[in-house]
Amino acid sequence: MDKPRLIDADKILTDLKAKKRELRGSLNFAKQEGETTWADDLREQMEFLTLIIEHIEKGGYKPDPIPLPTIKPGDSVTHKDLPLYGKGTVIAIAKSGKRARCEFPNAVGMWGSPIDAYYLIDKLEVVE
Repeated sequence: MDKPRLIDADKILTDLKAKKRELRGSLNFAKQEGETTWADDLREQMEFLTLIIEHIEKGGYKPDPIPLPTIKPGDSVTHKDLPLYGKGTVIAIAKSGKRARCEFPNAVGMWGSPIDAYYLIDKLEVVE
């Protein structure tokens, strides 16, 4: 999956508004010089920039929410930071939805039993 491209709307708005001011200056010059065709082209560009600016200010082009992993009880997982644990099984999902209780049978705790604990879901990877 490609990483989402999150773009700063405020920076884009700043740049678009600066371009619109620049076009306004050129439009004034074109009018003074009697360049009606050029002035018409500049007006069209300014109208287009106005539409884009308004759309962004109303929330258009907001990035889609980043999907959370769909880990569920019964899934086989590995831990991204603890590869020595090997393959484990999701037992439950915490109420917060941010952690999953997993058992890693190949990783033995200090009492000789498999490691069974809650882990951050973003640190787990579903495996076949």
